Amino acid sequence: MKLASIAAASLIGASAEASPAVRSIPLPSGADTLIVPADAPMRYRNTEKDWPKIHFTGRFVLTGEFHYGCFGSDDEGDCRSLYIVPDHGDQVRLPHWARRTGEIDVGITSDRRLARAVLGRRSLSLPRAREGAEVTGRISIVAKDFVAEIVCDAPSYGADFVALVKPVRLTANARAAQGGC
Repeated sequence: MKLASIAAASLIGASAEASPAVRSIPLPSGADTLIVPADAPMRYRNTEKDWPKIHFTGRFVLTGEFHYGCFGSDDEGDCRSLYIVPDHGDQVRLPHWARRTGEIDVGITSDRRLARAVLGRRSLSLPRAREGAEVTGRISIVAKDFVAEIVCDAPSYGADFVALVKPVRLTANARAAQGGC
C-alpha cells in the first residue's frame, strides 16, 4: 500500500501547497547550473564543495527502459552496471544540467539488488557471458537519493533502488563494447 501511495504522489505531483518555482543551483566552480523543475519529486540536500556533484533526498517513481550489461572496461573488476532511460514525462521532472543537455539516463547505484530483483539470481551472469551482451526492458521502480554530477565533462545522474513498482518486460541484445571518457 505504501508503494502505491508513493507512486501516486510521484506521478501526479499532488500537493496541498502552491507549487514552488523552478530552482537553479549553480556549481561553486561555475562549470554549470542544475535546473530543478518545480514539480521535481525530490528535495535538494547539498552540493559538494570539491566535486561537481549535487545530492537530493526523497523517494520517487522512475519509469522507462533499463539497460543491464558491461558498459566500460573490466580492468578494475566487474564491469556490469544498470541504468534507466526515463520516459519523457519523468525526464522533464528530473533535475538536469543547463549546459549539458540531451537524454537523461540514471545509473542505479544499488544495481546488483535491482538486477537480482528483475533477472533472478542465475541471470546475473548473462551480460558477462559474452562481450557486448546486454539485457534491456521496460521497468518502473521506486528510487531514492537522486544525484546529479559532471564526470569527464559529461552529465551523470544516479539514484538508489528501493523496490519494483510493476513487473518487467525483458529483451536480450548484443551490442559493441564501449567505454571510457
